[in-house]
Amino acid sequence: MSKPQTILLIEDNALLAMVSSEVLRAHGFSVHVANGGVQAFHVLGVLTPDIILIDYDMPDMNGAQVVKQVRGRGYTGPVIMWSGQPDLPPDAMMVTVFVCKGAGPAALLNVINDSIIPFNRETVETQAVLLAGQDSRELL
Repeated sequence: MSKPQTILLIEDNALLAMVSSEVLRAHGFSVHVANGGVQAFHVLGVLTPDIILIDYDMPDMNGAQVVKQVRGRGYTGPVIMWSGQPDLPPDAMMVTVFVCKGAGPAALLNVINDSIIPFNRETVETQAVLLAGQDSRELL
């Protein structure tokens, strides 16, 4: 049995954080919840999640500010901004993908699942070579 993917959910709305984490756990994820940016940095001090799922509007710092600091500290994994904003805020360009909360849990789960498909450079390079009609030995 493989280890479940770890998600750090950064959400200041306690009820939404509880419901969201239960939905994610029901789909096999290990979920850690932080109620804002400051608490997220405490969690990130002891845990490196596979995915960060973050709200934009939070009282201590907004999601874009948190993402900028997280990226500055070297986190390279997927960051999904999940917000009530209808569009990606202009200052939130360092996220991997944006999902409006109004899109519902199925859309969010699809984005999360798409974000955790492992990137295999060798497979991608092989597919690119095959699509180009070249023999991979020609590239060596």
